[in-house]
Amino acid sequence: MKSIPDTLLGRACVIRSLAMRLSRIALSLFSSLSFGGAADAPTFAHHPNSDLAAKAKQIIAKVDGAKPSFVVLGQTPGTLSALIYRARTGEAELHDQMSDFFVVRSGAATLVLGGKMDTPRTVRPGEYAAPKIIGGESRAIGPGDVVYIPAKMPHHVVLGPRQTITYLLIKAKE
Repeated sequence: MKSIPDTLLGRACVIRSLAMRLSRIALSLFSSLSFGGAADAPTFAHHPNSDLAAKAKQIIAKVDGAKPSFVVLGQTPGTLSALIYRARTGEAELHDQMSDFFVVRSGAATLVLGGKMDTPRTVRPGEYAAPKIIGGESRAIGPGDVVYIPAKMPHHVVLGPRQTITYLLIKAKE
């Protein structure tokens, strides 16, 4: 019987871990939603592609400087989902307790992951920002890409000249 190379086993473990995390997030979101039951329970939310495209046009129209423009799509005590549009490079980020999942809808950027934040500042408890990351790994991201960023990992969305990016962000407490 042939042995499976360690690199394939490592990739399989990463994929399995990511699938398990996504399943837990989906279960968490689903368990906090209902299909119109009790008056105090949140309602089910569905965002068709056409609605997301319309929301993207709205948030693109309200871009202000280097800050991203966004609309929150849903929120529970341990999760948040939003549609984000960036027209400029913002700040590097690090979250102590929240993982980020990006699903790129349009545009392109370079995502810098890991390394060390250069002169970080506290934005709010457990949330940090910095002008850049030193020694991180750069990855090109574009339409259709799905990215998982675990809690405590510095990350920075970097845009080149005339680049923009629109992505679905799902934050989940670890």
